[in-house]
Amino acid sequence: MWEGIKNYISHHAAGSDVTSLCGAPVCVRPGIWECGMAGSLASSCVRVDPRSLSGAVSEPMHLLPCQIQREGAANVKGYFAPAVKDREGGKEVSFRGRTLKGQEVSVPSGYMGVVLREDQKPCSEEEDRLFTVKSTFRSFTQWNLETPPSADDVLIMSLIWPKIAAAIHAPVE
Repeated sequence: MWEGIKNYISHHAAGSDVTSLCGAPVCVRPGIWECGMAGSLASSCVRVDPRSLSGAVSEPMHLLPCQIQREGAANVKGYFAPAVKDREGGKEVSFRGRTLKGQEVSVPSGYMGVVLREDQKPCSEEEDRLFTVKSTFRSFTQWNLETPPSADDVLIMSLIWPKIAAAIHAPVE
């Protein structure tokens, strides 16, 4: 899930040039989106098939402050979501004995988040990687350990960039 959020908050209009959160340029062409890894020594290319976007469902997303060493589905609707409590100033839940504090974060206007799936792992670092869109989202809950997310969190600050970019590239009158 995190890879989809981290690597692609992508513009939904085909034929546009956009930038992913990883800072790599994403070129949208009919058939394939490409994300070249700037500064990478590997010659591989990350490709996303935009045709898979039409079959993607919209799902609630949670960005946890940890890595879970497991591949596969999790019963979030059955176990995690029912335990979330709305509190003053945000949300709260206990996950594996730790208190998490959360906040709903919207994806910038004109953008959408996508969760990607890689059906076949490459055999080498030089081999191109192909991803399909599994699901989409317009907002997600960001969770922090012990303290609620704030405007100083790196991810929240990065989502302000589209407004800043538009302002600095706007014509000066």
